[in-house]
Amino acid sequence: MAESGVREKGLGERGPDEIASLIAGLARLGPGVLAYLAFDQVDRRRLNGHQLVEVIKARARLISHLQAELCADIAELAHTPEGGPDSPPERTEFVDEFVVDEVAAALRSTARAADAQVTLALRLSRLPRVWEALYLGEIDLARARVICEETAHLSDEEAEAVAAEIVEEAPNLTTVQLGRRLRRLVTEKNPEAAKRRYERGVEERRVETGSNPDGTAELWGRQLPADRVAAAWQRITAMAKSLRRMGDERNLDQIRADILLDLLDGRTDHRAGARGGVRLTVDLPTLMGMADKAGEIEGWGPVVADLARQIAEAQTAGTWEASVVDPETGQPFWTGITRRRPTSAQRRFVEARNPTCVFPGCTRPAVGCHLDHTVPYSENGATALHNLGPLCGRHHLRAKHRAGWKVVQTPPGAFEWTSPRGHTYTVRPPPT
Repeated sequence: MAESGVREKGLGERGPDEIASLIAGLARLGPGVLAYLAFDQVDRRRLNGHQLVEVIKARARLISHLQAELCADIAELAHTPEGGPDSPPERTEFVDEFVVDEVAAALRSTARAADAQVTLALRLSRLPRVWEALYLGEIDLARARVICEETAHLSDEEAEAVAAEIVEEAPNLTTVQLGRRLRRLVTEKNPEAAKRRYERGVEERRVETGSNPDGTAELWGRQLPADRVAAAWQRITAMAKSLRRMGDERNLDQIRADILLDLLDGRTDHRAGARGGVRLTVDLPTLMGMADKAGEIEGWGPVVADLARQIAEAQTAGTWEASVVDPETGQPFWTGITRRRPTSAQRRFVEARNPTCVFPGCTRPAVGCHLDHTVPYSENGATALHNLGPLCGRHHLRAKHRAGWKVVQTPPGAFEWTSPRGHTYTVRPPPT
């Protein structure tokens, strides 16, 4: 940069229309050498916010392209024998078990980081459509990694089939959403294998601790049963909210952390009996044992059909709230009435239709969100299903009402957001 790496390359002579044309061309240009050369013509100081967003997206596509090439290089290296500068380009059938050391030394990385890179490269090499999406900049490395990890236990044929089904949808999903969608696909494609994988995972359950540079410590529960984690989280949250209502000035995260330690080291009081509600969604044929579609624990993702049935059968005391949905449409039955505050039935329906905050990329469970009127009630917006959607506190109060994000809902359950810089993002209900 001389300041921040800005290149000027004659842009001082370009007018606003020429700059706009350059940015538009960059948005259409596929990643590769031409894109790299085009970036050399960009002076970010002369771009407005809308144009800078286009540059960021285009540069991210180029990074994904280079990451795909790097993964292909590493996968190819794994099949080369020992040799020197003048060795012929031979290949081996099997992966060199010591290739991780070569990659670690070449990239000056730890053995653990190099092992992760080699593992990802090899997994990606068996999913050509995913590699191609990364190469074209349609997805980034994080999304590619999620697809590879979620299909790692499948055969090559099964993994390719799942990847082919998800790869077109992947660019519009966050990594959390993508992981949940993949787990549902994998679970439904091979329910028995998914059940065995889940049971093996639970067998590895453990508690770990660690320390932080600031002197604080970490405490993790690993590989725990999803239903019990969801119930424990909701209980701790309910207790924390109860304390907040009583005037506790700590924030919710602080209260939750303190409650966790209080429960574990025995410093409990009468509030320890507070219980939170957890929502399970499962279709009727699966609940009756006539099908094996994955269920969904709100905020935690898919669970195998057998576990969903066990949860539903065991929770007769009422700490779980179940939504039984139509297997054809994925929609729960509902009743509603037009009024200022949504009815309980309306809230249940909206939370089942949109199980997380409907701001782009947010995965906060709907059960903990505000039920927002898309068109404000003060502007004659109806308290009806087509005008309601869950928004977490941050995105309701800050993004929509303070930062200037605009949202419309059409069709019901699908939310089109327009950012303060003029970009649009669509959030749809999760597929069933």
